[in-house]
This record gives sequence, C-alpha cells and structure tokens, in this order.
Amino acid sequence: MDFLNLSGGLTHVRSVMDKNHVVLRAGRFFVLDRTMSAYERFCEGLQTLDVLTTIQGHPVCCREAFIAADSSVLTAAKLRHLFRAVYSEEGSNSRRREEKTAGFWMDYLLDAEEEEAQCTCKDILVFASGASSIPIIGFSDQPKIEFLNDDARFPTANTCSIILRLPTKFEEYNEFRDAMDFGILNAQSFGLA
Repeated sequence: MDFLNLSGGLTHVRSVMDKNHVVLRAGRFFVLDRTMSAYERFCEGLQTLDVLTTIQGHPVCCREAFIAADSSVLTAAKLRHLFRAVYSEEGSNSRRREEKTAGFWMDYLLDAEEEEAQCTCKDILVFASGASSIPIIGFSDQPKIEFLNDDARFPTANTCSIILRLPTKFEEYNEFRDAMDFGILNAQSFGLA
C-alpha cells in the first residue's frame, strides 16, 4: 500500500481498466519517477566537464566506458599481457627454472582458455586478484608473477598486491598443470592454496 500510495496509484479498483492504470502508474513510478532526481544530478555532473556532450555526440565510442561488452571475456592473451613476470638475476640457476616455469604458465593459460585445464581464465584471475573480471580502468598496480624457488608444490597469491606466485619445482608440464588446477580450485577464498 505504501508503494502504491507513493506512486500515486492507490485507488479503488473497480474494473480491469482501473487495474491496468494502477499497474502502469506503479511501473512508471518505479522505473522513472523514483530515479529521476538521481539521473538529473548524474547528468549535471557529467556536464561539468562537457562529458555529457561528448557522450551524446559519440555514443558508440563511449559505450564501452559505461556498458560491459564482450571484450570483457577473459582470454589467455589478456592474462598474459596483464601479468608482469619478476625474474631472478640473469644467469642464475633460479632464473633458468623461472623461465621454464614461465613457459609452462603460457601453456597453462592456453589450456585454461581452451578448457583443457580444470581451471578457467576467470578462475585464475579470481585466485590471483579476487576480481572476476579486469576492471575497465585496469588495476591500480600492475599484477605480477613471482616464482617460488623452494619446494612449494602449489601456487599462492597475494590478492591485495595482485601477486601470483608460481612453483618452479616441476620438470614436466603435466605436473605443473595438475598442481595449478589443484591449488587454484582448492583455494576458494583469498588465493592461498
């Protein structure tokens, strides 16, 4: 009753036409009238730097800034470019293992995209960052790949700094893929296997 009263649709219904009028009035209030002042303030804010005029003049170009598009689909290439690897000193034994692991990482991303791994690209991003998609303006800090040069079997992540740590102990890709799948899928909260 309160909602119908606010919408101006609280009347005695005597016919189907009256019922339709109440439904239309309530729908208009809920969708348009209730949000009109917020919409007007939003437009005023956009107009302060002439952003609204730009949006109205170029709606197709500006659409991506306001509406998530199919480009938000995570791919192996997007994840590969998103993360920056931090390697040990060149020429060291650790560096050799890290470069091999980086190759495994690229293969793993492709397997995740092609659904040959148990994890999806989205699972990997959630594990590493806590986010299910890449923000339209990107992350405040560039996500990093670091390497676990000890006997660690599973990946770990720091979701605050967006650091994904990969184990370097594996000599075979299949072992690496199995460990990544297990570590990511069994860490349903903040990225620690």
